[in-house]
Amino acid sequence: MSPYTAHLTLTGRWDIINVAIPGATVVSMLQTAPTNVDSSFFPGVTNIVVAWGGTNDIANNNATPSTTYANLTSYIAARHAKGWKVIVPTMISREGFDTQKNTYNALILANSAGADAIVNFTGTQLGCDGCWSNSSFQSDGVHPTQAAINTIEAPVIGAVINALPAVVAGIQ
Repeated sequence: MSPYTAHLTLTGRWDIINVAIPGATVVSMLQTAPTNVDSSFFPGVTNIVVAWGGTNDIANNNATPSTTYANLTSYIAARHAKGWKVIVPTMISREGFDTQKNTYNALILANSAGADAIVNFTGTQLGCDGCWSNSSFQSDGVHPTQAAINTIEAPVIGAVINALPAVVAGIQ
């Protein structure tokens, strides 16, 4: 399966660096970003990082949505301090965690952390309550299928990236 970064349709010149780590949490993203993300920063151009995290914190580490969002807020502040523009996608439906998803997404959408843009999957076949059970878009109740990546993730994230003028994107 190929990630959404391989299926983005972007306008302009883009260098895409995908440093996603399977199973990563926002806490681990905070720890690894100085090496994995900030080392890819190019002075003199607009740099964008897509910070998509939280589901593993909530589902695997029993973190609350508010604690997870507080960590995401720290991540955003640290990337802003380095000069990045930060795009944050909402959490998609996950078996047994739609209530937490909704609480976390409300925090993301309120955007008190000051992300430069939000990718809202709420109204898609990935973000609605119970969407985890749609085998066309999620095969295991957690991970999107290639069809979902191609038809939902990449187009929605790409549209948000294209709305921000930039020439370099870092993806985490």
